[in-house]
Amino acid sequence: SSGIKRRVRVKIRRRFSPQGARSYCLEKDNVEDTEDRTKPDVENIDKRAGELMSDFNSQVFPPDYDIPTECKKPDYKKAITLVQNKYREGTLSKISVADLRLYCKGVRIKIASKCQEKPNFLEAVQKISGLNT
Repeated sequence: SSGIKRRVRVKIRRRFSPQGARSYCLEKDNVEDTEDRTKPDVENIDKRAGELMSDFNSQVFPPDYDIPTECKKPDYKKAITLVQNKYREGTLSKISVADLRLYCKGVRIKIASKCQEKPNFLEAVQKISGLNT
């Protein structure tokens, strides 16, 4: 009984290890480690095209250009304020669907998928958020 359990544990470990998964898929007992060829050879690329890439970048981007490193996060507060202001002005229908979606996410309202057209979306937002009161 304990011998069977041990053999089952060993088989499971072999099968679910990276090496075991490869051997299982290839239906072989032993599989050699392979070189990962999905990663780019940065040194070779730089050696062959480094000068061309530098020239291209200097022609396309101004010298003081700073490459953005972070993604811009949606501004929920701005969308909430925009929707509330447009409601007070009576021009809620002039808001884009994208701003309405941001508003809904900002106030944690879930809108049904059938309400994705603008008139239905506006009606649902007004009912759920209490803007029409």
